[in-house]
Amino acid sequence: MITFSRLNKVILSLVICSASVLIAAVYFQYVLGLAPCKLCVWQRFPHVFAIIIGALILFNPKFKLVGALSALVSILVGTYLAGYHVGIEAKFWPGPKSCSGLMNIKELTPELFLQRILTTKVIRCDEIPWSFLNISMAGWNLVISFFLTIIWGGVLLSILKSSNTRKL
Repeated sequence: MITFSRLNKVILSLVICSASVLIAAVYFQYVLGLAPCKLCVWQRFPHVFAIIIGALILFNPKFKLVGALSALVSILVGTYLAGYHVGIEAKFWPGPKSCSGLMNIKELTPELFLQRILTTKVIRCDEIPWSFLNISMAGWNLVISFFLTIIWGGVLLSILKSSNTRKL
């Protein structure tokens, strides 16, 4: 039977949490038919990295310090992306032109404009296709990523403390 230290149990929980976020995103996309916008897709990558890094930490203890720092940075980037997306949805700031509206149409001829409209399927970043408790998917990702950031920070501090006590 494999026994995990308390720290490894926390890391495994973090990996499972990020995996759950990805499973939910894939479920919403492929089962419920909610196509993701560009920012929604970008928000998945930090969780993928955190899963990979967390698994590496669990399988190779020598990787703990660098891995925990890498996972923390990854999830911190995910928190930033989710916060940026929530701000776009709330109309606090404009989003990327590629998913929040048309590019400068004054530069297009009427024919090119019509062609662009007819051939481009854009999932807008500034529209909320689904919400639960009045919080969008990007909002939930922000909340989850924020807590994951705090916990990965605690993991990193725990690893630093244990490495410092071994040196003494």
